[in-house]
Amino acid sequence: MHFIYLSCSTKRILAGLGSAFVLMFVLVCCGLFFPYSADPSSPRPKRVFVQHSTRVFHAPDGSVESSDSGLWINSLDYNGMRHITPHVPQINDSIRTRCSDRLPYCGFPWFLPVKFLVKKSWYLPAPAVSPQAPLEFRLLSRHVTEWGTVKMSFEVK
Repeated sequence: MHFIYLSCSTKRILAGLGSAFVLMFVLVCCGLFFPYSADPSSPRPKRVFVQHSTRVFHAPDGSVESSDSGLWINSLDYNGMRHITPHVPQINDSIRTRCSDRLPYCGFPWFLPVKFLVKKSWYLPAPAVSPQAPLEFRLLSRHVTEWGTVKMSFEVK
C-alpha cells in the first residue's frame, strides 16, 4: 500500500516532495556538491591511479609481436579525467587508450573483470621500466582446497 493512500492530504505530501526536489536541484546547480576539493580543512581528492608499465605482446608461437612502455592512467570515477585535463596538458584525448578487441582487457594488465574502466584510461608513452635489482620470486606453499581450488603463497624480494 502506498504511503500517499495513508495520508489525509496528498497536497501536503506532494508539496513537501516538490520542495525537497527544488531545494536539492538548486544546491546541485550552484556547485555546493562538487565532488572534488583541495581545501586543506576538508580535502576530497580525485581517485586516479598511475601505473608505470612495460608491455610485451607475444604471438601464439612465443615470438614477440610488439612491445611498449608508458604511464597507464586510470580514473576510478564516473567523471573520468575531465577535471584534470585542463590543468595537465599531457593528458588529453591524443593519448586515450585504443582498445584492441583481439587482446583481453585491451592489452592492459587488469586483474579484475573491469573492462568498462579500460575505456576510460590514458596511456602516456614513457621510458621502459627498469628495476634497480633483479627480483626473486619463490613459491612458499601450494595447497589444494576441498573445493578443488589451489591456494599458492609466494615471496617476492
